[in-house]
Amino acid sequence: SYHWNCLHEARLSLLGSYHWNCLHKARLSLPGSYHWNYLHKARLSLPGSYHWNYLHKARLSLPGSYHWNYLHKARLSLPGSYHWNCLHEARLSLPGSYHWNCLHEARL
Repeated sequence: SYHWNCLHEARLSLLGSYHWNCLHKARLSLPGSYHWNYLHKARLSLPGSYHWNYLHKARLSLPGSYHWNYLHKARLSLPGSYHWNCLHEARLSLPGSYHWNCLHEARL
């Protein structure tokens, strides 16, 4: 189980289902389909294709590599440890490593 505080609070529960509340709320349900509403809204539909609109824009290229621009940048590195910065840019590189920094601090 993963837990972190992202601006306000973010909760991640494994395996199989992810849920967290960041600025407002984000919901992620696994496997096979991702959906969450962050500041405004982000939608992710799996497998094979990811799409979501974050404050401005998010880009995700699959499989094997994830990239998106999250306000500024966020980095996610795996396995075993999650860290991200949510107010700057978000880069996700798969498989195997997730890392990102969320505005102030993220605890996992």
